[in-house]
Amino acid sequence: MRKVAIVILASILLCSLLCGCYGPSGFQDVENIVSIDYSYNSYTSSNYYTFDLDRKAFSFSHSSTQENLSEYELNQSEIEEIRNAFVPVEKWVSDYQYKSLGGSIKNDNWQYYDIVINYADGTSCVLKGTSSGEKMPKGFEELNSTLDGIVHSREYGSFTRDKTYSYDGKYYAVFNESFGPFEIDVYSSDGYVNAIMPQSYYDDFYEGDFWGVCWENDSYNLWIQTKDGGTMCFSKNGDEWTLNEDALRPEYIICKSE
Repeated sequence: MRKVAIVILASILLCSLLCGCYGPSGFQDVENIVSIDYSYNSYTSSNYYTFDLDRKAFSFSHSSTQENLSEYELNQSEIEEIRNAFVPVEKWVSDYQYKSLGGSIKNDNWQYYDIVINYADGTSCVLKGTSSGEKMPKGFEELNSTLDGIVHSREYGSFTRDKTYSYDGKYYAVFNESFGPFEIDVYSSDGYVNAIMPQSYYDDFYEGDFWGVCWENDSYNLWIQTKDGGTMCFSKNGDEWTLNEDALRPEYIICKSE
């Protein structure tokens, strides 16, 4: 009986060491995560994010800023996104290494991550990994994309000047700057639908005075952000998009200046 207990205890300890966790919590225990320090470096970029889920706040720095930016607020949906992104991570080991065939860990395609997960009971989990062939553990791309997306929304906002589709893919909006006056053209799969010309509603609204547009995620409302931080909503009426002064911008649509 004593031998069995020793074997069980040794197995638990071994599992804990393999996953890089210290204490009773496993890093799959996502509901008890209170904070995350995330560092990702590659031959093209270097990013560091810190997320405090308890305080609903985060900050970040990366190769384009070279310094820590202000602290930003996390909303509840983003916290759930982070927790969900950690679920596939439960099979990771603490020290992942991949070297491409005939490659070197120091070749031009190197990249590595360093993640510290802190739990409510005071325990921590450390996950490290290095790759020379751009092959990462299952679930890493999802996790990296989730954290990048949250940071990106504060740095650049939800608005874009690129071609952007409505929530169901039925329509897309593009900027038409060919003829001087600024306008947004809306298309469907059948072709041109409508032109939105914000300068008709906003004095001195020129090309350089806006950040971009963003669709709502469950309607055809199209939001425009101006460079001074203001926003306007255009709602679909038949085959036209007209100014909707009563619209309330959803929480998930984030302005660059916020």
